[in-house]
Amino acid sequence: MHIELSAFLPTLKDGASCRIEVKLADYTRAPAMAKKLYDISRYEATNWQDFSREIARFVGNQGVTNILFYMFILLISAFVIANTTIMVVSKRRREIGILMAMGAKRRSILMISLLENMLISLPTGVLGAVLGYAAAQAITLLPLNATSAAAGDGISIAVRPEYFVIALAFALSLNFVSGLYPAYSAARLDPVEAIGSE
Repeated sequence: MHIELSAFLPTLKDGASCRIEVKLADYTRAPAMAKKLYDISRYEATNWQDFSREIARFVGNQGVTNILFYMFILLISAFVIANTTIMVVSKRRREIGILMAMGAKRRSILMISLLENMLISLPTGVLGAVLGYAAAQAITLLPLNATSAAAGDGISIAVRPEYFVIALAFALSLNFVSGLYPAYSAARLDPVEAIGSE
């Protein structure tokens, strides 16, 4: 980022004060940019962290907080998916037993269970991406100002296609991992007990 201070400073008269605000794309570079501006102009240059140390401390710990939050969401999602798949398997014990009695191999039962889980997760993952995009667009329309008056109206959210691809791949991977144990349980059923379970 290049700032031409000579365009502003010569216009100041003796005793006059002027305040120039600089908005950075990467807010973490604020201290370095303040030092650079001071070295160039010898005028006082402060950054937002000097005024809001509590907010700076919160932002500094935000990475750890986000990781813990995402892990918590991941565990809940995996538990819900696994629990739902186990319920489906328990309701189909008789069908699975009949398939095994007709000669279906345990590996085939395992693959069928995993494939069914993945086929369900694909459209739901796409639906989640579409709803996420709609929610992001709705948030940008809200008259919120998260920084200062110089930042402009509303909140800017970066909506990139690769984000949705990553989210979809993550959803499919989570469904696959969460469905492993229920699929393995289905493949290990005893045909006689499964058929006589209902």
